[in-house]
Parts: sequence; C-alpha cells; structure tokens
Amino acid sequence: MSLAWRFLGYGALAFGGPVVQIAALHRELVERERWVDEARFRKVLAVYQALPGPEATELCIWFGTVARGRLGGLVAGIGFLLPGLALMLLASWLLFGLDPWPPPLVAAFAGMQAAVVTLVARAAWRLFRASTRGSVVLAAIAVAAATAATLWAPFGSTPAVPGTGGGDPGDGALLLTGLRSGLLTFGGAYAVIPLLQADACGPHGWMTASQFTSGLAVGGALPAPMVILGTWVGWAGGGLGGALLLTLGIFAPAFAFPLLLHDALERLTRNRRVHALLDAITAAVVGLVVAVALQLATTLTSPVRLAIAAGALLVLLRWHGRFAVPPVLFAAATTGILWL
Repeated sequence: MSLAWRFLGYGALAFGGPVVQIAALHRELVERERWVDEARFRKVLAVYQALPGPEATELCIWFGTVARGRLGGLVAGIGFLLPGLALMLLASWLLFGLDPWPPPLVAAFAGMQAAVVTLVARAAWRLFRASTRGSVVLAAIAVAAATAATLWAPFGSTPAVPGTGGGDPGDGALLLTGLRSGLLTFGGAYAVIPLLQADACGPHGWMTASQFTSGLAVGGALPAPMVILGTWVGWAGGGLGGALLLTLGIFAPAFAFPLLLHDALERLTRNRRVHALLDAITAAVVGLVVAVALQLATTLTSPVRLAIAAGALLVLLRWHGRFAVPPVLFAAATTGILWL
C-alpha cells in the first residue's frame, strides 16, 4: 500500500511534462533515497528512451518492479497515471463543449504555460548535468543532438492539419489510434502529438483543430504524462467510453514493455559492452530535452509571459521541494488572468 500511495503522490505532483517528471523521479529515488545508483539509472533511462511509449510512466513501472516485483511495477504505473487521468476526464466533461473558451480561462492557461517553460528548463539542466557527469564527449553529444533537433525541425511540433470535426470514429478506431500512438512514439511523449492530431483532425477526423489545441493547453497544465492528451481526443470521439479506450491504447505498450521485458532489459543494462552506447544514447536524449526547452522558450513572446517565467524561476531556485510546483502554477494562472 505504501508503494501505491507514494506513486499516487508522484502522479498528483507530476506537472511540467516528461522532462520535469523524469527529473523529479531521479531527484527523489536516485539522489535522495538511493533506490538504485546513478550509473544504473542512466543506463535504464537510455534503454527506455529507445523504446516507444511515455518514458516517465515506464520509469515509474521500472522503479516499482525493482522495489516489489512486477505487481509493484503495475501498482506504481497505475498510481502515477491515475491522478492525471481523473483530472483530464473531469476537464473533458467540464471544458470540451466550451468553444471558444472564456477569455479569463485562456489567460489562466497562458500564465501556467509560461511557468511550465521554467519547469522544463530547470529539469533539462538537471538531467544534462546528471547524464554528462563532466564528460566533454557526452556533453558534446548532448549539444549536437540539441542543435540538430533545433535546426532540423521544432521538436514536438505538430503538422498543419485542417480539422473540421464531426466524424464518428467508433470504438475500434479510437482504440487503434491509441495503440498506434503508443507504439510509434519513439523519442518521448512529445512525438505522440502529431500522430494523434493526424487521426483526430484529418480528413476522417472527429474534432476541430481548435478543440485539439485546447486539449494541448489542458494537458500541459495538468499533473500527468503528456500523452494524457489522448484522453481528451478520445472524449471528443466517443465520450467517456471513447476517452478510456484511447487512453488504454496509448498506455498499453508503456505497461507491457517494462513488465514483460524487465529481465531482458536488465540484462542489457548489465552488459558492459553496451555501457558506452547507452551513455551516448542518454546524452543524445538529454540533448533532445534541451531542444524542447529551447522551443518552449520561444513561446515567451510578451513582457508578462517573460515576467511570469522569471518569477517562477526565482521561486523554484529558493524552494526546492516537490510541493513548490502547485502554488507556482496557481500564481502564474492568477497573474495571467490579471495581466494577459
């Protein structure tokens, strides 16, 4: 039961997307409580980043499996997922029919998104330091990956898909959309966005581009894996049942890989011949994380957004606990309502 409550707590405070969530798990379970050592965590992170699916959820399942076996992994994964899922279902029920949103609501989410930029940047820096460990070679790999991702294409961007909405996808199509998204999200949870948008807002889609963008705003403000956006998309296609089906499809691979392949993946991380490769993969992945932080920084397009991000940074530099994030986001939302 203590494991369930612990990961429910992590899920309830999982603001900021996968970058922040992974950094929080690293700080709590590696640096502070020493569930595993730093070297083992780096290698496991590299392996799970190379697999499809939301990586923060997969790492929670891995930590739970290390602590209590596969049942512990299942409990940890469900615990981490439940708070965000419940909140997204509630938000879908309350907000989906609002189109356009009232201006105060838009301003509140804009304020929170400015603060999230700071959360991601802080987490990216922490992961960069932990993964490179002062190595010039690993730092160069991370910088090269960040540069390539920034110059080649905005990481996590979405294609311009015309959304008209109005389709009726059916339960099978919603589940298939979830499974396809869950199985093809290599490179982290950010990669799921264009896959979901292509299905939901394409020629045979069931929601408008505006509705999809609203879901991005809601998901970005909730303590949840980024792919919880699929719950919103599923609600648009089939109400509560559609939301649960699409969510099941997205997260099924994230649970299957760590639980079914745990022993094989552990053997891989213990193979000394692949350690250098895993370290390089980790550095490259952290470079992509840095690229995400840089892309998000480009959204700070007004003095108020910049001030919100700077204020959040000052608070978080002084207040290091897990409970610092909710009041920071609340203050950012209030500032957005008053000034944006």
